[in-house]
Amino acid sequence: MPLERIMAPAIRLARDGVVLRPVDAYLIEVVSPILTAGPEAKAVYSRSDGTLLGAGDRLHQPHLANSFEALQREGERLLYGGGALGDLLLSACRDRGGHLTQEDLQSYEVRKRKPILRRYRDTEIFMNPPPSAGGILIGFALELMASIDADNRDDSSRLTALGKVMALTNRARVEVALDQSLDKDDEAAARLYAPELLARYRDEVAHAPRADRGTTHISVADAQGNVAAMSLSNGEGCGHVLPGTGVMPNNMLGEEDLNPGGMTGWREGVRMSSMMAPTVACRTDGSLIGLGSGGSNRIRTAILQVLLNLIDRSLDLREAVEAARIHVEGGVLNVEGGSAVPDASAIGKAAGEMLNWPAHNLFFGGVHSVSLAANGVLSAAGDPRRGGAAVVL
Repeated sequence: MPLERIMAPAIRLARDGVVLRPVDAYLIEVVSPILTAGPEAKAVYSRSDGTLLGAGDRLHQPHLANSFEALQREGERLLYGGGALGDLLLSACRDRGGHLTQEDLQSYEVRKRKPILRRYRDTEIFMNPPPSAGGILIGFALELMASIDADNRDDSSRLTALGKVMALTNRARVEVALDQSLDKDDEAAARLYAPELLARYRDEVAHAPRADRGTTHISVADAQGNVAAMSLSNGEGCGHVLPGTGVMPNNMLGEEDLNPGGMTGWREGVRMSSMMAPTVACRTDGSLIGLGSGGSNRIRTAILQVLLNLIDRSLDLREAVEAARIHVEGGVLNVEGGSAVPDASAIGKAAGEMLNWPAHNLFFGGVHSVSLAANGVLSAAGDPRRGGAAVVL
């Protein structure tokens, strides 16, 4: 498909504007310190009286539309081959203490990699490989979940086991120093999927007691049997808009989960990691599923839970996406409204505190999914937590 056709809708919406929904207004409020950090960004996201745009307001980005049109004409040269956008980015870095050089831009290349393939029960699951950490960690969690008899657990017990798996996955990531090997092709998978490590962690899951009581994703399926999953992230943005372009560079070096060493601690010559994990699953009945999510460190737990809802609980696509979720991180067990309540004490110190969320919240990711049944029937589900939309034509 020609680039002009692909970009035409985005150019039209940027130039004509889009009416903000409540979820859009909520996001603008959440990241308002970034969106108001510089005059150009503030002008885009504020009303004439200086207050933030809200639900019902129209967001116009004419400079961004112009940049998209320039990208149509010049292609990758605009940023990587000495074009105007690349010059502005280098100038911004030079003036503000950054480190990007012309050589960095010119030497950048896209690398095609083989996806990670793991089997979970009757399903083959293809996931984003390193240097992204998301897919490989979802695969590890699925290996642990495979040792659990999901059919003979009530909802609370099932979620307790899932919370334990989330906590153990976080611990394994640290134990094998996963983040230090993500740029070394197969080394990360060899460390995390070592049989002795999996056996030890499976044993911990098996002995868990039963209880008595920044990112956009698009999934597409077509009638020819193709399924695609694509995730894209700008983080929250850095707060600085390249003058006259409408383009705000990302803030990935400030993402603690990706770069715990801080902005100046990244190693030269190493590709940036990511939690993005676009995923395609193939069932033994011939059906295909494409899914992915936004949500920083919650990406992998959100995708994991939708997969488990589809495979272990046999929910349909919309039910699997909209079912309440949990997330374990930083000593806190987060429980979304409508969920059964896990046994935090059985999960251990990783869930020393429980935080109950009253309703669906974008904190728990936004898993946008499609499925193509063996009989050719298409289904789609956009996650309401992040304003997801689904269309079947």
